[in-house]
Amino acid sequence: MQVCMYRNRLIGRRMAVACSTDTSYIWEWIRMKHWYCIYTKFKYEDHIEQRLVTILDIEVLNPKLKVEKMIRGKSKNITKELFLCYIFSRFDLKRYSHMMKYARGIRRILGDESGRPYIADDEILRQIKSRIEDGFVHIKSKGFNRGDRVRSCCKNRAVPDRRG
Repeated sequence: MQVCMYRNRLIGRRMAVACSTDTSYIWEWIRMKHWYCIYTKFKYEDHIEQRLVTILDIEVLNPKLKVEKMIRGKSKNITKELFLCYIFSRFDLKRYSHMMKYARGIRRILGDESGRPYIADDEILRQIKSRIEDGFVHIKSKGFNRGDRVRSCCKNRAVPDRRG
């Protein structure tokens, strides 16, 4: 095992890292990757995703919705984040926790009071990924059928009446 110096482009500092030619170290590193939820600054999701993917080659999930919205009387398609100010990232916590803590735009990794991050459930993220088509999450709504009872919840909206 030897020590290698490299410049961390994410936080702009030189760091010493243990380098190894042993392949068992690589397999141990692959096994330790988990999904974490990262709380970001407002509108920094795309910026952080781009930096994590290009610089550190970390897998990132930043699900988006395509929503049809009325703007000045015209219908327009708008891209919105499914989880505003949150992204999911899969990385080795021991290796990248310092970089994630001090990277620009990242507020924190979600976790408990002691600072241990929560591990996001793989099954939930697989479900979200399975609904992504053309880069956007498609949510299947049940919709309305002829004769369904509805009630008005707000201006120009109706919801199914489930009260009976």
